[in-house]
Amino acid sequence: SLDIAQETWTVLKKWSCKVTTFATSETIDVDPSLGACMAIHPSYDKVVVGTADGFLVASDISSNTNLGFNVTPHRPIQSLKWLNNEKLLVFYVRGTIICYEFQGKLPKTVYLMKLSTTGIPLSCAYDCERQDLYIGDSRGNIACFCLQPSFSAPCLLSNSNLAESDPSIVLFRVHAKGHVTDITISTTN
Repeated sequence: SLDIAQETWTVLKKWSCKVTTFATSETIDVDPSLGACMAIHPSYDKVVVGTADGFLVASDISSNTNLGFNVTPHRPIQSLKWLNNEKLLVFYVRGTIICYEFQGKLPKTVYLMKLSTTGIPLSCAYDCERQDLYIGDSRGNIACFCLQPSFSAPCLLSNSNLAESDPSIVLFRVHAKGHVTDITISTTN
């Protein structure tokens, strides 16, 4: 990693080596060529890497530990985004979105969402006040999900039987073109 202020490079450990799997607690090596995307935690102490085979590796920079997990039958991971210090959104290629909550070492599945369009999720914005999540896709659609606490009950990753939630509203082909690459929440009324 590069520290721009100090003009120095720091070599970090490999995210793909000595990964402890959440399900079995065995240590494995993940094929680094399958790495598809990553998200750096807002506090800069953790990096999560998503792979083309649907595996997530949470790499804790300070403790040199890699924790890996995957939820079947989900597809390759398209992208990752931290909503806040605890919640990570994982966008899967076939339009499934999972929100994981990281508190301690055990991630929990908090929300399981289905995009309900033919597009691939590409972008998102989270309205903290209203607790609405807006997701843009590769077909020009924007879906809105309500993430209020009563919306779903958290469950442990290992026994995740959470039903997929449909969006509360979908705006189809919003700008008559494909690829909603960015969404911003307006602060003006």
